[in-house]
Amino acid sequence: MRWLSRRMAVSSPDGRIYKVDRNGHSTVFFDSEDKYIWALAIDGTGNVYAGTGDKGIVYKIAPDGKGEPFCRTNATHATALAFDHAGHLLVGTGMPGKVLRIDQQGKAFVLLDSPFQEIRALRFDDKGLLYAAALNARSGSSGAGVSTEDRGTERPAPETARTPVPSVSAEITSISIVDVSGGAGGPGSTREDRRSPRGAVYRITLDGVWDELWESRDDSPYELTFDPGGALIIGTGNKGKLYRLEGEPLKPTLLARASAQQVTAFYRDPHGRLYYATANPGKLFRVAPQRAARG
Repeated sequence: MRWLSRRMAVSSPDGRIYKVDRNGHSTVFFDSEDKYIWALAIDGTGNVYAGTGDKGIVYKIAPDGKGEPFCRTNATHATALAFDHAGHLLVGTGMPGKVLRIDQQGKAFVLLDSPFQEIRALRFDDKGLLYAAALNARSGSSGAGVSTEDRGTERPAPETARTPVPSVSAEITSISIVDVSGGAGGPGSTREDRRSPRGAVYRITLDGVWDELWESRDDSPYELTFDPGGALIIGTGNKGKLYRLEGEPLKPTLLARASAQQVTAFYRDPHGRLYYATANPGKLFRVAPQRAARG
């Protein structure tokens, strides 16, 4: 089971959405009859939208739990959902990796047709610009997920119950500018890195014009958020790195490296403190706003 909001959780591969009360009791809110539910979003009137797989259907579910297909994406999976300032639903898909804008009648318009297999995350900044994280699966891998390297490892099999442990706090031990353009060799080297990119981050304007902000042959982007100054932060795998994009032109700054393989979710509390969740193993970290005194 995977948490997608304060009061809802989803389960796979039975494709159900559960409501969870304050006491932790859950009841089935909606049964999609699909294998996977990858993303949820709620509109201004309380309707819940669910992106599913492996038929790529987006469901619209009323507050009473009655739902029906809202959009068929013609993709294998609907992996990411977000609403723009005008109330339009944006959908990221898997196989192929596209970003779609859906009108009120459920018709789709393609904003981005990426060369990657999956759009993992969609996030809007304060100016209404859309940022999309796209990634590929590892060639030769297998599994039931969208990108088998990522979705498969993100949800390991349940383990036996463990004794609760305190949450872990990760401080920034170093700040360094790193070049993740994928080139190999130092100055004067003629060697070319022929590896395919593992992922990229795109920025899409209000009128649908897009540009690529970041690409890496080493790291796959899993999640996006923004710091208090509006700079984009990228959570990646499979080395648990966090990057900040800043400067002109934009350069990636390595913020932290978790003791886990993938950074899968961000949360900023009312005090501005940034938390991030990881997979393999599943942990919760907090990024300190100041640099560590040593390290």
